[in-house]
Amino acid sequence: MNKSGEFDGCSFTILGAGRSGIAIAKFLNGRGFKVFLSDNNPEASLSYLIPGSLKEKNISFETGGHSEKVFENDVIVKSPGINPVSPVILKARELGIPVFGEVEIAYRFCICPVIAITGTNGKTTTTILTGQIFQDAGLDARICGNVGKAFAEELDTITETSVIILEISSYQLEDTLKFKPAISVFMNFTEDHIEWHGNVQNYFNAKFKIVTNQDGDDLFIYNADENKIREKAKTLRIPKAAFSFENKQTELDGLKYSAFYKNGILFVKDGNFTFELIPRNDIKLIGDHNTQNFLAAGLVAYSYGIPIESIRKSMANFGGVEHRIEHCGTLNGIDFYNDSKATNFDSMLMCLNSFGKVVLISGGQNSTARIDVIFDTVIKKVEALICIGEMKEVLAEKFMRYLPVEIAETLDDAVRISFSHATAGIPVLFSPGFKSFDMFNDYEHRGSEFKKSVKKLINEND
Repeated sequence: MNKSGEFDGCSFTILGAGRSGIAIAKFLNGRGFKVFLSDNNPEASLSYLIPGSLKEKNISFETGGHSEKVFENDVIVKSPGINPVSPVILKARELGIPVFGEVEIAYRFCICPVIAITGTNGKTTTTILTGQIFQDAGLDARICGNVGKAFAEELDTITETSVIILEISSYQLEDTLKFKPAISVFMNFTEDHIEWHGNVQNYFNAKFKIVTNQDGDDLFIYNADENKIREKAKTLRIPKAAFSFENKQTELDGLKYSAFYKNGILFVKDGNFTFELIPRNDIKLIGDHNTQNFLAAGLVAYSYGIPIESIRKSMANFGGVEHRIEHCGTLNGIDFYNDSKATNFDSMLMCLNSFGKVVLISGGQNSTARIDVIFDTVIKKVEALICIGEMKEVLAEKFMRYLPVEIAETLDDAVRISFSHATAGIPVLFSPGFKSFDMFNDYEHRGSEFKKSVKKLINEND
């Protein structure tokens, strides 16, 4: 279904042969639209499966650069990784060709409700937990977006009773126009992606596009502990709900639904009635940030009509998400944790504050982020610091006068060095604090390589 029929007879250029680009190309092709795909990278650098899969569907494509063919179609669908001020996008706009993202196009063809979750940190865990709660309750919930499948991959198999649980980034939100989730969630906001958005306010504005088209039939859920989000939420004239780890009841008053944490228990409130959601000790995931994630997911589920008992059972059974404070091995009483998803300082600090003393492996792609933000916590929490990636010398120089510091050229070396510094009861924590693209494809690749290195070390010492 093309909701408005506005794309009838249109032809599409897809920019980028990543997961979302391939997904939307195949979907549109399957619906009978003319599709052309263009990727700036040489064919040899793409997955060997991509050219064959496109040829199988008779989708024409080019690699190694964007030719004039890009501008021969009616609509351009860009990958979220293509900068909105890149030459190909600027030229398309000059020519009057509309440019959208995969999420926007997928939404226009979606026949079921969408729950969209954004935020600087915590959105992946919250998205997967929310999806698990829905699925356990017997709903046909599809977890997709930045996690799992691309949104477009779900379109051919959903029904009107399905529900899309969508993790969505600022990059994806920036490329939306009519996107209108039934429930939107804004987890938190800290300085990140400034190189892309230009400044903090632009980044915040991109995030808040999640509510742009919501109306009285929808619901916006936000973190009442965050001043910037809370004050912006107060200006919105749409149904709202909020969660508060800090139990800020004055900020929750007057809302139809809310969730809060008090005396070791997570609660949900419906008007004047308060219900116990789950004791914190029954949740397997450590860290205050995960308490916030559970509050948000519980609030989404309750507002959608899922019974408290069902929510509680799913929460108690939830074991966490790969690459988020993931326990990945023990050797001689020393635990190893993979927190490769920590691509910024805020996420790293959340992780560090979930432990006592640790041996920390940190570093990654060059960044202008201010290391002073993490200085006090690192000095307090870290027994030894192992530095990797493009930022290794900068980190080493910053901390070498205050604690044992070593530089590692590879992740294998970092794991071995960290083990030599650790003792029983003091874990090794891989929480980089920087993006992964200096040495790896993405944070998932980085985390998987860390786990391989830990497994290798354990096998060698059995």
